Amino acid sequence: MMTIPNTVSQFSQLAAKEFLQTVVFIDDRIYGRKDGSVSEPKQASMPKGRPQALKSADQKISGEVNVNIEESDQEEYSPREIVTSFAKKQIICSLYQPERTAKFSGKSDVFSLCLAADIVIVDWDLYGDAGKKALELVDELIQRAVTDVPEQLRLILIYTDQINLFDIGDQLYEKIRRNIGDIDLSVEDKGLAFHTLNSRISILGKENRKRSEEYKNHEVPEKKLADKAIEEFAKLASGLLHAATLLGLAEIKKNSRKILSKFNSSL
Repeated sequence: MMTIPNTVSQFSQLAAKEFLQTVVFIDDRIYGRKDGSVSEPKQASMPKGRPQALKSADQKISGEVNVNIEESDQEEYSPREIVTSFAKKQIICSLYQPERTAKFSGKSDVFSLCLAADIVIVDWDLYGDAGKKALELVDELIQRAVTDVPEQLRLILIYTDQINLFDIGDQLYEKIRRNIGDIDLSVEDKGLAFHTLNSRISILGKENRKRSEEYKNHEVPEKKLADKAIEEFAKLASGLLHAATLLGLAEIKKNSRKILSKFNSSL
C-alpha cells in the first residue's frame, strides 16, 4: 500500500513519480563505439574559450597528446547512470544521439520523439553549435504546448557542462518570450527556470570543478538526475488538489485494463 507523505511538497513529488512514464535524453556523445553501444564513461567537452594545451617536443614527434585526467575540469560523464537513475523510479529513459546534420524544427524526427515524452533532457552544446539546436528544439516545444491541444504537461531540462548557466538562461528567455506572445512566462531560480501553465524549463549543470559557488546548487550528478527531474516536474502540478488529481491520473494509467474490462465488445 502506498504511504502518503506528510507535506504537500512531498505529496506533489510522489504524485509526479507515479505519473511520469517517459523521458528522452538527447546528447551528441552517447554512443562512442562502432557497434553503437553506450560509451562508458565519457569525458565531457572542454569549456568554450579555453585554449588547447601546447604539445611537448616528444608529443610532436609521436603525434599523440596525452590527456591528464587529474587536471580535467569535468567529472566523468555516464549516460548509463542517467538511464539507471530513472529505471529505479520505473520510468523509461530513451537515449537519443542525433546525427550531426539532424534537423530540430517542428517537423523533425527528434521533435516528434520529444512530443511523446513527459520529460525532455537535452545537452546545450550539440556538435559544437553553442546551443543553436537545443534552443530551436525548446522554443518549438514551448510554442506547440501553448497553441495546440492536447495540453500535455512537459518538463524540459537543459543538462550541460557549459560554465555560464545564466547566459543559457538569458538566451532561452529572450527566444521564448519573443515567440509566445501574450502567454505568461514566469521566471524562477534567478533566471535558471521558466514555466508556462503546462511547461517548465530548468537549466542544470553536469558536475564541473571550474564553476563558481553561485552555480553549485544547480549542478546535478547523473545518478541523481531522476530525483531532480521529479522534483522539477512536481512544480507543474504543485498544491494539494493538483497533486491528488495527478495521482488519480497515474492510477487510471495503471488500471487501464481493469477499466476497459467494464465495457465488453457487445456494448
